[in-house]
Amino acid sequence: SDIDEYFSTLRQLKEEYKKDIKIHIGFEAEYYPKYFNEMLNFVAPYKPEYFILGQHFTYNEEDGKYTASPTDRYENLKNYVDEALEGISTGKFTYLCHPDLINYTGNDKEIYLKEMTRLCEGAKQFNIPLEFNFHGWRLKRPYPSKTFFEIAAKIGNDVVLGCDAHEPEAMIVDKTEKEALAFLNEVGITPLETFDINFIDW
Repeated sequence: SDIDEYFSTLRQLKEEYKKDIKIHIGFEAEYYPKYFNEMLNFVAPYKPEYFILGQHFTYNEEDGKYTASPTDRYENLKNYVDEALEGISTGKFTYLCHPDLINYTGNDKEIYLKEMTRLCEGAKQFNIPLEFNFHGWRLKRPYPSKTFFEIAAKIGNDVVLGCDAHEPEAMIVDKTEKEALAFLNEVGITPLETFDINFIDW
């Protein structure tokens, strides 16, 4: 319901501040197999410059599970990785938001390591960076996960820092960025300072 205001406001700001800052207009989207083409058709008139992938539900949302809810079921973990990789493989996304959002609470750590390794390997294959999510860090959620980023370090994934700004104050990131850099340094990751946007050809 906010999509008109979102794009019109950003285009006004892009024009107003064009001499001071370069603003790119992106769109965070899910990959739901049943609705993906419909989503693309819905946003096409607005012509966002790029997409980032945020897989908050498995399946098609209405028949799936919220991925941040605790789950000890291997099926939910596997479905999350399957859909995230399928979304990455479309070639439509620039990076994967909060890749460790899935809140797997099962006792078998090897299952988590296996599936997250599969996710990291797939992202690397498609040259898709993984996001260290400031929102989850500030709210002390289960993500960002040290175990996950240890896997990403081992695979050699590119990592980006993302504000995930749910409110304007979230853009004040000095303290969070310092903590994030220390966290990533501990596991052996230096995040990208710049990265190539996968611009959508409308």
